[in-house]
Amino acid sequence: MFKTIIPLTGIMLGLLSVGGCGSSSNNSATPPASQQPIQEDNAAQNGTSQSQDAATQSLMNMSSPTGEPVNTSSHEARAVDTVAGGLSSLDLTRTANANWVVNISALTNADGSRMFPNLSGSFSVASSGNAVTSWPVGIDTQANGTLTVTFDQGNVVYTDPANGATATITNGSYTFSYAANYNQASLHNWTLSLDTSLAVPSGSPLSWTVQRPSGAVHALTLAGYRHVNWQEMRAYTAGTTNSLAITRTIDGAPLPGTTSPMGVANVDPANPSRLFTNWDYADNGDAAVWNRYDNATLTYTFGPPVTSVTGGVTQEIYITENGVVMGPFTSLGLAHAYLVTSTD
Repeated sequence: MFKTIIPLTGIMLGLLSVGGCGSSSNNSATPPASQQPIQEDNAAQNGTSQSQDAATQSLMNMSSPTGEPVNTSSHEARAVDTVAGGLSSLDLTRTANANWVVNISALTNADGSRMFPNLSGSFSVASSGNAVTSWPVGIDTQANGTLTVTFDQGNVVYTDPANGATATITNGSYTFSYAANYNQASLHNWTLSLDTSLAVPSGSPLSWTVQRPSGAVHALTLAGYRHVNWQEMRAYTAGTTNSLAITRTIDGAPLPGTTSPMGVANVDPANPSRLFTNWDYADNGDAAVWNRYDNATLTYTFGPPVTSVTGGVTQEIYITENGVVMGPFTSLGLAHAYLVTSTD
């Protein structure tokens, strides 16, 4: 869904976090004790968040009227691979109730690179919802429902290239909600607002197995809340404009039209009303809470060649480790302090 400069994403996903790589870490070395739980929590969080984003990407891939397979490419890549003015529209009614399998490694960006290069494996997705289309001016579609991600296709593994830690989930499932508003003024000219809301109850947390390069293995559980809002605008005029602008916000806001579940406020003293994600970890006797707010915009211009520009980046990450609050970090600052690849 950001690496060092927050480049390439899938339709909405994979805007890689700023500061994706730690500098010159030795992956075979045992990190200081103060770094280990941060690295392990981060691996499990990235695995969870990226699986949510991969499921959302697959939902949008299946909304393509061309009916291209869910496991290939992304909407940006389709705009490149098809005739000028590709990615003409979306059809959210196609995905209101459906079942499919997501092959994570097959999801690619506009340049052909993997959308989630550090996450591997496959999982099942089942969608349940409603989509209503009307034609007052152009085409308007409102859609809402749930996506259930089930880890029943073998192991899903997140590997942090900065420190070598892996987080593996072998079974279990979670369900998250979505709400979308789509307006199509004409073919190749449309806007989309999509919200996804994941709440993992503390009574049934996700269980990841964390392994360090040294061979140490133990279980880690996490529960909490993450909301993502995607704003997209597709614009095409023959000979002058062929672009897609994507703004992604990760925070703790509730789904539009609801008041719960939601994340937490009073995290940033300068912005007490800002809602942050909220993840609680139990990691081999260590207790931690992670809170994040992240906003960035990426604009693709489909030439040829394909170019992308990122702007408007705001990041705040707070970590409470055994009662001690640390932060705020950016992804780059977190990478430098703890040798992690922070993508959320």
